[in-house]
Amino acid sequence: MHEFGSMPSMIQYVRAGTLRPLGVTTPARSDVLPDLPTVGEFVAGYEASDFYGLAAPKDTPSEIVARLNQEINAWLNDPAIKARLPTLEE
Repeated sequence: MHEFGSMPSMIQYVRAGTLRPLGVTTPARSDVLPDLPTVGEFVAGYEASDFYGLAAPKDTPSEIVARLNQEINAWLNDPAIKARLPTLEE
C-alpha cells in the first residue's frame, strides 16, 4: 500500500519502525528525516506540500484577533508542542 500523509501524522510510525517512508513530497529534504530523499529527486519537478491555517469572521474584533494570535504563538513556542510537531519550521 502506498499513501501520502503529513509528517506530523506519520512521524510516530516512522520512529517506531512500523512505517518505511520512501520520500518527502516537499521541494527540500526534511530537517526531521534528512536522509530521506524528496520525490522530486527521482520524479523531476514533483512537489506537493500541506498548508495549515486559521480563519475568523471578517468582523472579529481586533482584540480577539490579537489574543488568538498571542495564544497560538505561545502554544507553537511551547517545547512540548514543538516536540510533537517536528516540522513547524518547514
